[in-house]
Amino acid sequence: MTRLVAKLKTSRTAYKLEVKGKLALPYVGRQLPKGEALRNGDLATGDDGHVYEIVAQPEKLLHIECPAPREAAIVGYVLGNGHLPAQIGKGFVRIVHVPELEEAFPSLGVKVSQVEAPFEPDLGQAHHHHHHDQHHDHDHDHDHDHDHDDHHH
Repeated sequence: MTRLVAKLKTSRTAYKLEVKGKLALPYVGRQLPKGEALRNGDLATGDDGHVYEIVAQPEKLLHIECPAPREAAIVGYVLGNGHLPAQIGKGFVRIVHVPELEEAFPSLGVKVSQVEAPFEPDLGQAHHHHHHDQHHDHDHDHDHDHDHDDHHH
């Protein structure tokens, strides 16, 4: 199987690109080594040197209805707590199928159903899991004068 190496940052028409074929991949298969995700229609290079068009493969998702702020707040809290990537639409949120959440949401008054669809989560910074190296190349000087009034009443 070809391993995807990098997303092409150019438009399809900028160069005469020879697209080798389409790769239909689920969301987890569209994650690049640097943590970047590929979206439906993106072009990426493989370790074989070829260029591939990415197709978001339909997969089993939970379609969570959020018709009002109350449901949106509950869903946001639960999903944020689990750091789950989410596809946000008008009045709904979709996530990868998680049986525990499929069972939990109805008890919270939120309607949920299973759908088969391409998963295209919103890729805001909250969804990227960065691994930071704890070693820094510079000194941190923490000699600050802090004047505190210690008057307790």
